[in-house]
Amino acid sequence: MRYAWLAGFALFLSPLAQADSLDLQLSSDVFAARYSSGLLGKTANMDFGFQHHSDNGEVATLGLEVEQSSGQHDSLALGAQLVGIFNDYDDAAALALGGRLNVGLPSAPKVRFGGHLWVAPRVTTSGAEDYLDWGVRLGYQALQRGEIYIGYRNTEVGYKHGVDFEMQDDVHVGMELSF
Repeated sequence: MRYAWLAGFALFLSPLAQADSLDLQLSSDVFAARYSSGLLGKTANMDFGFQHHSDNGEVATLGLEVEQSSGQHDSLALGAQLVGIFNDYDDAAALALGGRLNVGLPSAPKVRFGGHLWVAPRVTTSGAEDYLDWGVRLGYQALQRGEIYIGYRNTEVGYKHGVDFEMQDDVHVGMELSF
């Protein structure tokens, strides 16, 4: 039931959104998914994300970002995410700021390098001291509307007394499908 608020909010906003992409990641211990919908044409995106670690718990995100593309393969997005952290140590919530970057290689346009960074310091975090989610990936556009990739992702929550809880620290494979 703890995710009911996120599902309800998503259903409430779904008529405003147009489907854009579904990103799926898989490693030995983690499954992650991100659904991104375009708002107001292509100037803003709403993201719904979820990570499940078989031992370390879950992270759910709801984000809003503005995106700018230059060319067919390059894009930069900046925004904010509401983050819910659910684990055996302590549940927490955060407002993270950050963004993501994707760059196509000029000599090989189907090959893309990407990354993301989301940061929440103590002032925007409740139940924890800080939150950090960052990752990099190298992808190949196998289909016109589909990319496969290999990447690394680190999601960490800092609690009081110097306890750092890693929700994810893995190499993963994934695919991003565009609609």
